Amino acid sequence: MWNRAMDKLCREYTALKQTGNDPDRQRILENRIEGIDTSMVFAKNGPAFVAAMVYAYFRRGLSSVEIAAELGCKPPLVRRTIHKLNRLWKQTQTASGTQQ
Repeated sequence: MWNRAMDKLCREYTALKQTGNDPDRQRILENRIEGIDTSMVFAKNGPAFVAAMVYAYFRRGLSSVEIAAELGCKPPLVRRTIHKLNRLWKQTQTASGTQQ
C-alpha cells in the first residue's frame, strides 16, 4: 500500500526537481514523503521504535534532537511521542488513584 504511494510521490518529486518547476508542489511532496516514511518505520518497528525513544529520553537523558538523529526521524515526532506517553501515564495514575 505505502510502497505504491511512495513510488508515485517520489517519481513526481524527482521529475519536478529535475525541471525546477513548481517549488511549492515540491515542498508538499517532501512533506508527504516524510510522513509516509515515518508511517512505514512505525509500522515495521513500532514498539521497538517507541521503546528506543523512551529509553533514550528517560534513561540516557538525550534531547529530542539527539534521539531523532539516532533513530532517523524528526525531533517533533520524538517530542510528540514523549508528550503523549507522559499524558497517558498521568491518566493511568489518576484513574488508578495512585497519582504521584
